[in-house]
Amino acid sequence: MSINKKKLKYCGENVIIGDSVRIRYPELVELHDNSIIDDFVYISTGLILGPHCGIEPGCVIMGGQNQKIILEKYAAIASNTTAMCSTHDFKNGFHVFHNNDFPQGIISGDIILKDHAIVGSKCTILPGVTLDSGCRVGAHSLINQDLDAWALYAGTPIRKIGVIDQSEILSKMIKFEKTIK
Repeated sequence: MSINKKKLKYCGENVIIGDSVRIRYPELVELHDNSIIDDFVYISTGLILGPHCGIEPGCVIMGGQNQKIILEKYAAIASNTTAMCSTHDFKNGFHVFHNNDFPQGIISGDIILKDHAIVGSKCTILPGVTLDSGCRVGAHSLINQDLDAWALYAGTPIRKIGVIDQSEILSKMIKFEKTIK
């Protein structure tokens, strides 16, 4: 079953949406030029997918109607990652399904991946986290804090393990952009 692109808040040119993608609130989703959402992705929150961004197969992007995840230019989320813009407050929360009049005990916040940020496979991203420009996260990491620009991270809990050569990445981007104009 393919997504009706006309139901999306915005859909740019050359956008690919896999046939098995499920988007609960298409009116909250913006897909900009040359972006892709691969098969078996479930989205239940607002999403802004910038130009040349991608979400690989098997990802879960959740958080409800009041939150969103933003991927700026050239950002990516690798396969089987879960990004949670809201989750239960396991310490102090009390959850009741389908009752908006009762306090839910929810922790929530937008997730932002700035330009060139990349998240590896099978990561978990918690609410309210910003991944600054160019940062990279290794597979199976728990992202529970903001991450610095042009740094390499991995682990559970996440920790900085290196730096990224910003000039090399930006040089490649400039060459790429010349080929598409």
